[in-house]
Amino acid sequence: MAKVSVIIPTRNRRGLLPKAIRSVLDQTHSPVELIVVDDGSEDGTSEMLASSFPQVKALRQANWGCASASNVGIRNSTGDYLTVLGDDDLLEPQALARASDALDQDPGLSLVYTDSRTFLDGTPGTLTLEPSVRAPEAPGALAAALYRNSTLPICSTMIRRKDREGTGWFREILRINEDTDFLIRFLLGSRARWLPESSCRIRIHPGGKSRKPLAAAEALFRSQSDLWDHLPELRALLGEDGKRRLDDLASDLLAAGLKTASLGNVWQALRHLGWNSLAPGILRRTAGSLLRTAP
Repeated sequence: MAKVSVIIPTRNRRGLLPKAIRSVLDQTHSPVELIVVDDGSEDGTSEMLASSFPQVKALRQANWGCASASNVGIRNSTGDYLTVLGDDDLLEPQALARASDALDQDPGLSLVYTDSRTFLDGTPGTLTLEPSVRAPEAPGALAAALYRNSTLPICSTMIRRKDREGTGWFREILRINEDTDFLIRFLLGSRARWLPESSCRIRIHPGGKSRKPLAAAEALFRSQSDLWDHLPELRALLGEDGKRRLDDLASDLLAAGLKTASLGNVWQALRHLGWNSLAPGILRRTAGSLLRTAP
């Protein structure tokens, strides 16, 4: 039985998916259980998996979203350690070996994480280092840091399965930011360690979630507002920093809503900010986001 399971949720990425799969099959760590969950693709993904990758455990469901597909893969996996990989991203050859070794050596660790690198679609040789948020190893420290600064790609992490069993995985109501939302909840009472050397390569392309500013701003504000409202331990960790973070996210949502004439999002942001929307810091951030954000 494989100690490490890798889950790849996918939808309509037949052209990119084989490279993600190959990056898992070529790992120096062996064996690895690889599960690909086809979230209702309409481009022949399932047929391609059956013909080209018969050694991969392939599952299929209706289009219920990435979070749902990730959960299906996790529930059907058997590994002690789990990594979720985007269907357009790549793992470095030694990523799973380094992460699993670190978890083996310290049973008190619930998660290990690394920096990542990005590359423009079609130019994989051009890599840019993207540092992940860092925090001390104390339980909850990384959750607080990640709430303040959502810069930890899920593919750069490996988690210890038993530390999450019975408490839920990805929230399926979320279509964007489900990974950061999950990591914050998972890390609240957990120790995490940063490891040197990046473990994954993230593809930058027009179809990526990060290229949809309004949807990303709405999802981030929605999920982090919900976490703040329902997790008293998170509020205790963050205090005023958490409130300021929500104000910043609301100002980003306000800017994206104004840019795209999305009145519902404008109203949601203003309802949160109230009179704070006229504060100089909020006005500066909103103006800056307006200048940066594309429709």
